[in-house]
Amino acid sequence: MADDIEEIRRQKLTELRNRAETGGAEETVSKSPSEPIHINGDAELSDTVAEYDLV
Repeated sequence: MADDIEEIRRQKLTELRNRAETGGAEETVSKSPSEPIHINGDAELSDTVAEYDLV
């Protein structure tokens, strides 16, 4: 578990450094719906998460 947390920290640090170096130019435009989406089941949840950013 501690190894997993350290790996996540290393990945996040690398991501933040890359973002600082590029000025955040790699970021994509956020894509989220303007209205709530009702989810009925695991399949719909997976599809919705794949299509939209989580808020």
